[in-house]
Amino acid sequence: MDKLEEFMIIFRLVPNTEPSTPEQVEQMHQQWGAFIGSIASQGKLLGTHRLKLEGKLLSQASGLKDEIVVSGNQVITGNMIIKAESMEEVVEIAKKCPIILAGGSVELREINPM
Repeated sequence: MDKLEEFMIIFRLVPNTEPSTPEQVEQMHQQWGAFIGSIASQGKLLGTHRLKLEGKLLSQASGLKDEIVVSGNQVITGNMIIKAESMEEVVEIAKKCPIILAGGSVELREINPM
């Protein structure tokens, strides 16, 4: 087996302004549980984080603001760090991500150790 590299999958989604039904929430939890569980069962999951939709943005030009970055109406909602042999393998894993089914997108990046 080749040396495994580390990759980050960044989850992006248009924030939902309407509350989800309990059934929708349960279905979402099941989909995410299956997705994350599949990666973990292969020993490839290093970590995952879910982000809140509020935060602070600090820059030299604008100072400190109570906002987060919105790009193309999407915000970063979380990330996952996995081990894989190649970017192609990460793409295949990401194709099964529940956020795609919800109209979101994923950004796939190889981690460059500092």
